Amino acid sequence: MPLPHESFTPAFTKQLKACLTRARARGENSEVWALLHFDQYVESVETFHSHSGLKTKVYREQLDRLATQNPGPANYGLNTQLAKYRATHAMAVLPAAASSFVDMHAEEELITGFQRIYDDWIVNKPAPKICCIYLNFSPCARSAAKVINGESYPVGCMHKLVHFARQYRHRLFFTVYYDALFNQPDAATYQAALAGVLKEGFISFAPMPSELASYPEQLAHKALTTSFTRV
Repeated sequence: MPLPHESFTPAFTKQLKACLTRARARGENSEVWALLHFDQYVESVETFHSHSGLKTKVYREQLDRLATQNPGPANYGLNTQLAKYRATHAMAVLPAAASSFVDMHAEEELITGFQRIYDDWIVNKPAPKICCIYLNFSPCARSAAKVINGESYPVGCMHKLVHFARQYRHRLFFTVYYDALFNQPDAATYQAALAGVLKEGFISFAPMPSELASYPEQLAHKALTTSFTRV
């Protein structure tokens, strides 16, 4: 079965690539970003970034505070973007040696905010059938187990995304695209870990398609990775 990007219109692909290019430009080598959208709605694009230490706490507090001030679809997107702007400035003045809290990976932040984003979206839009997630590095296999939104998530962002997607399996099909492999064993590790899950038909993992890649060297990763499609 084809992956979602294979049916994207040229206009949407162009808009999406612009969003991905902005995310790549803001990222750093040590930072992971995640971007999502529903179906072919560019206005549904949301971007998340990895954060660590006290910066994570400040970021989440400001994002949550603003999101609860003016909830609802009338402010969809604005609250998130304004909160991120404020949080960025707040984090810039923090001392480098500030006391650390639990790190939050980009995938974990996406999971944290997803239900609110989904609920706001379906108030005035049709319920989406697909959700595409894009990462600059493939999800790790070793991040600590965590409780997110009251739900226990397993070790590894790769497994967290599968656990997360399972909760929406009767509503959405997820595809996770990534630019490059991230400091972990080869693609066979993915296949071994996800072989059983993929048969359930609610999530796939694949290298970034060439039409959405920003740099020619990213295309070389296709030869090193395995594309996972619905079984």
